[in-house]
Amino acid sequence: MSAFTLKIIALISMFIDHSAFVLFLHNIIDQDMYILLRGIGRLAFPIYCFLLVNGFRHTSNRQNYVYRLMLFAGISQLPFTMAFSAGNHFGAAFGAPEISFGGLPYIVLTLLFLSTQFLGSRKVSNIFTICLFTLLPAFSLKFGSVTVLGGNLNVFYTLSLGLALISLIDAARSKTLSSAVLILSAIAMLSALFIIQPQADYGITALLLICMLYFANNKKSVQALVICLWACIQYGFKGDDLIFTAFAISAVIPIAMYNDCKGRSLKYFFYIFYPAHLLLLGLSAFVL
Repeated sequence: MSAFTLKIIALISMFIDHSAFVLFLHNIIDQDMYILLRGIGRLAFPIYCFLLVNGFRHTSNRQNYVYRLMLFAGISQLPFTMAFSAGNHFGAAFGAPEISFGGLPYIVLTLLFLSTQFLGSRKVSNIFTICLFTLLPAFSLKFGSVTVLGGNLNVFYTLSLGLALISLIDAARSKTLSSAVLILSAIAMLSALFIIQPQADYGITALLLICMLYFANNKKSVQALVICLWACIQYGFKGDDLIFTAFAISAVIPIAMYNDCKGRSLKYFFYIFYPAHLLLLGLSAFVL
């Protein structure tokens, strides 16, 4: 099973999961079906984390990989908020815009990230990406009762922080960064974990999963054990959570079948699909 096939499995399970959220809010499916479909969605995240770590080991430019994830984290945030703000699904009405700023920590974090950037590459596109990634969570935006920005952060934020974290760990182990860049990067990373991470999908346990998969060093048996332990910690064994745990653990089956081949290359399709399907679900709130 190639990386392309794993991406398709994760994409389909994610789409089922997100669609179930909208369908349930509008009473199109009952609670039992909702739990089952959301359970199927638990397959996606462990597979994405596995692919993230695998991609980190195989990519020719790790820095660009980090910035690409950060860019799509920013691009995806508006459609993510539109789709998952429950208030948008219950008679929300457009009105005058209201915008608010979350505070100084986001500016400090941006400056820290920019400092590490100027000690390394000075690409304008990367600087724009850093500003978008770090400042967007600081704002909330409403049009009347319709929320388009604010609240929780999409999964690209989680994956971006996870990738940045293992990149920093790897650089420290291989001593490929100067002491100044390494120290400043560590401060920026800790600040990001403190400021952004609490709002991000799956939380701190997701970052632990990514780090443990990285340290497992491509040993599939160890990675499978890591995913099983993470699923048990993340979801538990009570009631409906047991279904979520079982589906999350079952992600080890397609991962175990991975043959270390890339397969078809539709890289930007998978990046673009995430904000595109969220925008579709967000707009469907008003249609339904």
